[in-house]
Amino acid sequence: MTLSLNELDNRQGKLLFIIWGIIALLLIIAYWPGLHGPLIFDDIQNIVENPSVAITDLSYDSLKQALLSNESGLLKRVLPALSFGINHYMAGGFVDTLPFKLTNLLIHIVNSGLLMCLLVLLWPLLKFPGQPSTLQVGLSILLMTGLWSLHPLQVSTVVYVVQRMTSMAATFVLLGLCMFIYGRQLLQHNFSRGMTLMCIGVLGGIVLGLLSKENAALVSCYAAVIEFSLFTRKGLPGNQKWGLYIFYTVLVALPICLVLIYYFVTPGNLIASYGGRSFSLSERLWTESRVLWFYLSLLFIPDITNMGLFHDDIAVSHSLLQPLTTLVSVIAWAVLLLIVFVVRNRLPVFTFAVLWFLVGHSMESSFLPLELVYEHRNYLPSIGIIVLIAYIFIYYFEYLFKNRQNSSVICYASVTAVALLIAGITYGTFLRANYWASESSIFTSIGQNHPDSPISQYLYGEVLFKTQHKPLLAYPHYFKAAELNTDEVAFVIMAILTTPPDIIANLSDKQLKKTLSSKHVVDLILHKPLSPWSLTIFEAAGECVIARQAHCLPHSRKVSRWLRAVLKSRYVAQRYKRQYIQQLYTIQMLNGQYEPA
Repeated sequence: MTLSLNELDNRQGKLLFIIWGIIALLLIIAYWPGLHGPLIFDDIQNIVENPSVAITDLSYDSLKQALLSNESGLLKRVLPALSFGINHYMAGGFVDTLPFKLTNLLIHIVNSGLLMCLLVLLWPLLKFPGQPSTLQVGLSILLMTGLWSLHPLQVSTVVYVVQRMTSMAATFVLLGLCMFIYGRQLLQHNFSRGMTLMCIGVLGGIVLGLLSKENAALVSCYAAVIEFSLFTRKGLPGNQKWGLYIFYTVLVALPICLVLIYYFVTPGNLIASYGGRSFSLSERLWTESRVLWFYLSLLFIPDITNMGLFHDDIAVSHSLLQPLTTLVSVIAWAVLLLIVFVVRNRLPVFTFAVLWFLVGHSMESSFLPLELVYEHRNYLPSIGIIVLIAYIFIYYFEYLFKNRQNSSVICYASVTAVALLIAGITYGTFLRANYWASESSIFTSIGQNHPDSPISQYLYGEVLFKTQHKPLLAYPHYFKAAELNTDEVAFVIMAILTTPPDIIANLSDKQLKKTLSSKHVVDLILHKPLSPWSLTIFEAAGECVIARQAHCLPHSRKVSRWLRAVLKSRYVAQRYKRQYIQQLYTIQMLNGQYEPA
């Protein structure tokens, strides 16, 4: 049995609507614990501390203010920015986070419906095994849509409010691709109408998606993946084939060539953009070959203890052989791509899955100077892998029951297996959403699950020290963060301020003792680019001394020395230095250092 949107009868339409309703209900249940959670990290910078978001009415001027409130990207991501302003108006501020989080969830539910439409359009092309009935097709669609939308890996996209930029861009990408596929299927019967729909779908998806986030520019590349892996051009007349060649040349090949030419002509711009990073362009490319396998492991084995906000416990690849797993990863990708082309006609779903995943990561996981690892980058790329997982499951199930004649047994077994799989994945998401119920539970979970992540250890220390007021339990985590990343000033400073002085004085490890010295901090301030963590910690250290808190008083002169170094640093903007000058003056006056003050 085949399905397509223009051939759906009333019974099949109702079945799909029921499936979407079930998924929506499961999503609400799974994400409910995290819907009242806090705004954190980039939420603060982009939303809470952005005065243009805080609109108090829905007048034209207020909506325009919110629309233009974000500075990211060429088009300022205006659609998510506008929605943040409307959420602020609905919530009456930033204390009630439910409108912000619920909007994210509703967008995710809409995206699950659009994915269902995409899968219905692609179903005849994916060549799933057997000749399934309407119920079995419905179960397959439920399995694929449910696995994607309810996968625990999506949690950091759905409940992290600022990642609405990712999910909202995905809405227009999916909508555009649905129109593209519908037009492509019409092409042989009505070329002009089909080509028009294809162009509207791709260009509309790109333009509207770019108003949310830049990776929506990949719509045409996703379309090319679908064309290459699933469609055939054998039955098309010569002029229609030429029309397709022109379509992909203009919308895929030409833009890619222009980007490559730009970076080839001006390579210095790309290299210079890595100036504030702790890794080079080549190191990023080598590392991403391993990171992509890590993403795949999270999709195939959704262990929530391996997931988290930060994955700085993944080592940077300094060369093809350091670490050796880099070479293994590169070879594995080369072999996988070879298989993709070999089995393209016999197993199109495999070709589609791998190419979709790689194309989806081609912007944020390649040469651009972004952070190395973030889970939200898998929001759309994961669709290809989820389709492959569902195919493997269905193929195995078909093989298991191929000699069974009792259709009712097969039916009950199918429903039970899909229900158990969806229930298991939903429970994992529910558990992970619970982590997002409070800032304390978020940081505690990542601290406990990622013992080798410097940022996670630092944040766990923050919870123990500042929220739970347990300094003796907190300092080992600050200490561990500084030990894991000796070049991050914030980690080193907090380790110095919170670790009992006698412990540092009696350290047997001379290198670690040197790391936890005031001189090392000054050297980092003067000679290393400073992270947002560092800029925050200088202010906190100064306030701590001014407030004469017990753990900071012995380090008053050290803090003064650090602030003087900050004022000399070429990596700190003047707007921050004005604040640090005031703090330094106050500390020196409190210490009776009137002449320097």
